[in-house]
Amino acid sequence: MSRLNQRESAAVAIEKPERVSAVTPARDFQSTLFERGGWWALRSLETLPQYAGVPLEDVAKLVVKELVDNALDASGDAEVRRLKDGTIEIGNAGAGMPGTDEEIACRFSISRGQSSSKYWRLPTRGAMGNGTRVVAGAILAASGGSLRVATCGRELTLAPQPDGPTSIVSRRPYGGDGTRIRVRLGERLEDDDALAWAQAAIEITRAAKLHGTPYAGASSPHWFTDDAFYDLLQSAGAAHVRQLVASLAGCSGAKAGEIAVAYLNRQAATLTKTEATALLESARLHSRAVRPERLGRVGAGYRSDDVYRSALGTFRMQGTDVDASIPYRIEVWAAAVDAEDEVSARLFVNRTPVTTPLECRVTGGINRELDYVGCGLNRWLKLGRKLVRFTVHVEAPCLPLTSIGKAPDLGRIEDEIGECVEKAVEAAKRGASGSRDEPLNRRIIAAIPTGQAELREGEREFGQRNLFYFVRDHIGEPSLDWDYFTKVVTDCEHEHGEVEGMWRDDRGVFVEPHTWRTTTLGTRSVASYARPEWNFRRVLYVEKQLHLEWLREDGFAERWDCALMCSKGYSTRAARDLIDFLAQSDEPVDVYAIHDFDAYGTVIFDTLQNETKARRARTIEIVDLGLHREDVEAMGLDVEDVDEPKKRRPTGSHISEDDAAWLQTHRVELDAILPASRFIAYVDERMAEYVDDEDRKVIPPVECIEAEQSDVRRRRAHARTLELLREQIEKLDADYTAELETIDETHNEPLDERLRDALGTDVSQDWREAVATITADFPKDGAP
Repeated sequence: MSRLNQRESAAVAIEKPERVSAVTPARDFQSTLFERGGWWALRSLETLPQYAGVPLEDVAKLVVKELVDNALDASGDAEVRRLKDGTIEIGNAGAGMPGTDEEIACRFSISRGQSSSKYWRLPTRGAMGNGTRVVAGAILAASGGSLRVATCGRELTLAPQPDGPTSIVSRRPYGGDGTRIRVRLGERLEDDDALAWAQAAIEITRAAKLHGTPYAGASSPHWFTDDAFYDLLQSAGAAHVRQLVASLAGCSGAKAGEIAVAYLNRQAATLTKTEATALLESARLHSRAVRPERLGRVGAGYRSDDVYRSALGTFRMQGTDVDASIPYRIEVWAAAVDAEDEVSARLFVNRTPVTTPLECRVTGGINRELDYVGCGLNRWLKLGRKLVRFTVHVEAPCLPLTSIGKAPDLGRIEDEIGECVEKAVEAAKRGASGSRDEPLNRRIIAAIPTGQAELREGEREFGQRNLFYFVRDHIGEPSLDWDYFTKVVTDCEHEHGEVEGMWRDDRGVFVEPHTWRTTTLGTRSVASYARPEWNFRRVLYVEKQLHLEWLREDGFAERWDCALMCSKGYSTRAARDLIDFLAQSDEPVDVYAIHDFDAYGTVIFDTLQNETKARRARTIEIVDLGLHREDVEAMGLDVEDVDEPKKRRPTGSHISEDDAAWLQTHRVELDAILPASRFIAYVDERMAEYVDDEDRKVIPPVECIEAEQSDVRRRRAHARTLELLREQIEKLDADYTAELETIDETHNEPLDERLRDALGTDVSQDWREAVATITADFPKDGAP
């Protein structure tokens, strides 16, 4: 028998004693060990709050929130309302709840084992899938409750039972869409405010759909400790190792086979802890960590009148042998209020409210402070004369929990949350986010969503200049600088995601070898670009247009089967989009870059390869051909001195600290490599360092070669056919020309008069048409 958990023992009713002798003394009987199922706590109002993680008076709010969270996960939206008889109805328009009647009943059983998709660490609502068990327990514990589930063509009336299972009381047809759940709680759990948490979850979810972006990726192996990954495998049922691995971010396709090669045809649940740890480490080696920028966001529009601030980062969760790296996004909305009873702090995690509230307390006189405590936070703020309320939202694939009731422990990121809250509160105390006293960049960012909504007119696209003109007028800044505006837009996209529906002007070209087909680098043209089959094996990004023209004229592109790209001194969004597109195509491609050896040139390469403010990192490695400092010294190039800046010039993250310091006062341009033949030879030499002769040219698959060979034969046959037809045509033409010389066009009436008569007969004719009518037929009908 197992020993009772010390925290449970004080609150759990004793069920079945060990078998003891009828003459066992009372003191011995009281020392006997008893055991129970962990789910027993769900069937009593005395112990239900321990499992639910909330006080008894909040259980009704939790029940409704859990059902709404499930509805939001299923379809992205939900409705909740209270009917006249007090029943609460939760509905969604999703595909419906899968499973047989018995499986649905089991889902609402207090004694079922934990069955949840939450073992996949993702930034979604909930934690460990106990929600429906709490719902069933609340209905059972408070007598007088009822539960009806309508989905997939039928409505089931369910009755949770004290011995664990849930029985099906009745079944009748249901003609509605999605899923509708009606729950009525007993009198002891009635709560006039039962819908509050659920309505908050719906509100923030709808705001995120309108103003934010969701996380669209899969669960990353970097998000698991060895212990959590072993739990995932153990709960995977009949799934095989390769199948599970292929579902991880960056591990799909052929990679899944490489990662799972040692466990082929084995079910994931059969792996030992040691094997699971080795599998996790292999998956990590084959994949990149998901950066925090890729996580979803709710967006400033959730509380459009409040000040909005956000922050990104990662923290570590400790495992037995392998730690997890957990990315997170913090969002804070803050606004000034007039009275102390309006001061509040609300906390959301993954677009649902946390059921353990943050406790707020205002202290002090004129120099007031605000303490807020809860969920691992213990912070204070200086308020002074002004009071505030604020809302915090944290998005993360996993957070430590402080109880089975899913209360998050935010202590790992307490400082980061505190700093973000302080920034938002200080801005709110200074005034509304849209005031003229606010910095210009914040006013521009605040106006962008309004401009986006005005310019899109449904699904219509608009240009960045269209947005510029709108924002300029909207904020009353007729002298707004275009370059400054584009920089702020990039900053805005870094913080809030891309401005949906906005395209950018063309800048630069992409030239294919052999065909010389040229595509301008703009948002629209790149979006419609189609890569020709087996035309090029590599791409060279050239900083300056002149050098691209030199390479094209010399035949460099054809020698190396290399497309040429230039965005005229800038690593534009469209150029990076095109590289991403090529990297994801079925054909292999290598990308190289050549640039000036100056601070800005190294940054151009950095933005091509690494994550930029509004874009994720490139999905392939880009090779830096130069210029490098050693190239400058080896070639004896002229070095240009530049004034030392007051503020350090930014340089690429890939160069050494010594080179970064050198570039503060020196620069060398590609233009220093003269004449053009020397520059071309330099690029050829650099390419040869990375490309073997046998790999220089495109060699497509055998089936592609065979298809091309067949096309060559058809083209040659077609050309021979045309040649024979041309010979026949030339012979007929010679015969008709000879016959023309024998035609007699003699008439009594002059030719111009005959033309005039013909035009008089039909005034709608052109004179050329009339000439045709007065000219004798040739050749005669029936002529060869």
